[in-house]
Amino acid sequence: MPVKEDQIRRRDLSTPAEILESQDIIKQLPWDSHFFGINIASINGSKLDKELLEEVFRLSAELGIELLYFECEVGDRESLRTAESGGFNLVDTRLRFIKTLERQVCSLRSVRKASIEDGDELGELASALYKDSRFYFDENISNEKCDQMYRQWIINSLHGFENIVLLMEEDRKPAGFISGKYNAHFGDIGLVGVGERFAGRGIGSALLQAIECEFAVKRMKYSRVLTQARNIPAQRLYAKNGYKVERLTHYYHRWFRR
Repeated sequence: MPVKEDQIRRRDLSTPAEILESQDIIKQLPWDSHFFGINIASINGSKLDKELLEEVFRLSAELGIELLYFECEVGDRESLRTAESGGFNLVDTRLRFIKTLERQVCSLRSVRKASIEDGDELGELASALYKDSRFYFDENISNEKCDQMYRQWIINSLHGFENIVLLMEEDRKPAGFISGKYNAHFGDIGLVGVGERFAGRGIGSALLQAIECEFAVKRMKYSRVLTQARNIPAQRLYAKNGYKVERLTHYYHRWFRR
């Protein structure tokens, strides 16, 4: 069901984490809620202890939350233990890579900017690519729904959800694509995808270099991208292209049965 962003509750906290003091404790997620047809929210912060967990559960019940996300640092033992004792299920270990950008002359060559007309083909490609995502590792979400989500993600990106989508073609068919947002000094890569039959041809590296050029033109200083610890090929791609791991987190899902 769609939810409103302003349906958030506040509480001033002195513990467990100053980062959460006077901030929103949970944040409802309208897009996720609408797409999956349930009320979804995330814990707004990366710290958790028993006191905060009680408040999170109280607010979740008040707001009718059915699925709650939580992300925390892998070395935060208290938050990890609190989450797991509170019925949160680990669905992902996530790496954030970063690269400092240098000014360069952009030459897209075989890479072009995608348009709305590319939506059907890119949606079909995206729906088959992201099996390492946390959503596929949540047994309460069907694989078919996950496929649909990534199809819709790239279509939404073409309609302005992200600032740019680049496409590379082989034999006049999409072989791979990359999307991104401009975020202050950061160019944040959203989706990177290469069709299975086009793997090993350097398409992923070409797409990365192309979007880095676009970020640099927009005066971004850094390029960032997320991937899963289980996605070894993606990690190799980013390392080969000069990216370094900046952050490592665990991602949890907590379901509330009604």
